[in-house]
Amino acid sequence: MKTLVIISFSALVILNSCAGNDNTADSQTDSPAKATKIKTGIKLAAFKNVNALSSSLSDNGIGEVRPWRGDELGWIASTPYFQFGGNSEVNGMQNNLAYYLTSDSPEYVKTLKIVLNINNSAEKDQAIAKFKQLIAKTFKGLSLDPPTGLYRKIPTGETFTATNQNFNTSLKLDQSKIDTWILQIESN
Repeated sequence: MKTLVIISFSALVILNSCAGNDNTADSQTDSPAKATKIKTGIKLAAFKNVNALSSSLSDNGIGEVRPWRGDELGWIASTPYFQFGGNSEVNGMQNNLAYYLTSDSPEYVKTLKIVLNINNSAEKDQAIAKFKQLIAKTFKGLSLDPPTGLYRKIPTGETFTATNQNFNTSLKLDQSKIDTWILQIESN
């Protein structure tokens, strides 16, 4: 009987370790491999603390960043759309801004996006000015200098990319029925 208990217990231990079950709090925080990944995988200090980053971005005037949540596709948080200006005569909508934070881990943010939707093209200049202001506040809150040339590219609609040792910045304009500007900051 004692041998049967030992064999059963051993089988359970082996099956549990083979299943790759690491959903426990200890395995997520105490694993040297995971701790190393977090420390060396994300170079932007502000991106290593999701709550502090969300709080800082919430102070930038476009709304509170919603809670960090995850599923099988990854982790995300965003603000509601911050609407401003008058309604468009074409589609009845206002221009809007939003933040999006994404990652493959609950421990850190990998990518920050600022999205500007220009629904009212009659107020495009006002929308771009607000977008630039929000970009400046965001970089300041991250304790980063914006890449040289970024602000010059915004009004032209030209794609922009810049890379340094800690992060990548990109700007693109998607044109359809509305213009959508997306500024992305991704930690290396």
